[in-house]
Amino acid sequence: MFSPLCLRAGLALLATGTDGETLCQLLSFLGSGQIHQLNAASAGLLAEMSTWPQLSFAAGIFVDHSLRLRPEFQSTAAAVHRAFARSVDFRNQTMCVLANAMHFKAKWAQTFEPWNTERDVFHRLDGTSVRVPFLSDPGMHYAASFDVDGLVQGPPALLQDGGTRRPAGLRHAVRAPEPAVTPCMVPKFKFSSQLDAGGALAQLGLGAPFDPLAADLSRMAVNAPPEGLFVSAMRQTCAVEVDEEGKTAVEAILYTYLRPINWCPAGRSTSH
Repeated sequence: MFSPLCLRAGLALLATGTDGETLCQLLSFLGSGQIHQLNAASAGLLAEMSTWPQLSFAAGIFVDHSLRLRPEFQSTAAAVHRAFARSVDFRNQTMCVLANAMHFKAKWAQTFEPWNTERDVFHRLDGTSVRVPFLSDPGMHYAASFDVDGLVQGPPALLQDGGTRRPAGLRHAVRAPEPAVTPCMVPKFKFSSQLDAGGALAQLGLGAPFDPLAADLSRMAVNAPPEGLFVSAMRQTCAVEVDEEGKTAVEAILYTYLRPINWCPAGRSTSH
C-alpha cells in the first residue's frame, strides 16, 4: 500500500531544487516538459484537493541550521507546494528533510451499529482464511463498483497499467448509481505499511536523485557542501482504518532525506 499522491508531491518539491540530468529525470517521470509546467500542475492539484473537506494535506522542509536554502527555492516551495522551511539541529549528517502528509477521513453515508459487529470468515488472496470482525447490518445498504482505470492520481511512470491525472475522475465515480445490497458486511480493519520509495523509484528509472555520482541538487542551497547533496533515503508510511463509528481514515507520510554525497551508513566505506 502506498500513496501515489504523496509521492508525486514529494518528487515535485524535490524537483524545484534540482538541475541537469536529475531535473530531466524528475520532469520526465512526473510527465512535465519544463519546471514551470510541473509547478503549475502541482499548484492546480493542491487547489483541487483543498475543495475536498475530507482531505487535508501538509508539507514542510526541515533544514539543518548550518544550511541556507536558496531564496528562489524557498519561495517556490512555499507558494507552489505550500511547504514552509524550518531550521533545526539534526546533530548528524542529515542536511535537509522534505516531508509531506495526507489525511483522509469521512463518515459512512449510512452508519453501522457497533452491536451488529460480528466475527466471520475473511478469505485472503493466497487462498487461506481467517476469522475477523465484520461491520454488519441486516438492513439495506447501497454500494457501487467501478473500474479504477482512469481514476488514480500519480506520476505517469506509476500509472502504466491505467490511470490519469484527471482530478475529477474519482469524483465522477463516487457519484455513480448505487445498487442496494442486503445484508451488508464490511471487514473491520486497521493496518499500516512502509515503503522504501527510493529503491522502488530507482527500479522504475528515476535513479539520478539517489545516486551520489549523478545527483544534482544545486538549486536548493546557497552553501551546500562542496561535494553536493543527494537523496539518501525516501520512505513512505501509510495507514488505513475502517471501523463501526462510521469513519474511514487514510493517512500517508513521506520523508525525503538529503545528505552530503560523501556520507555513507555505518559499516560502509566510500573508498571502494
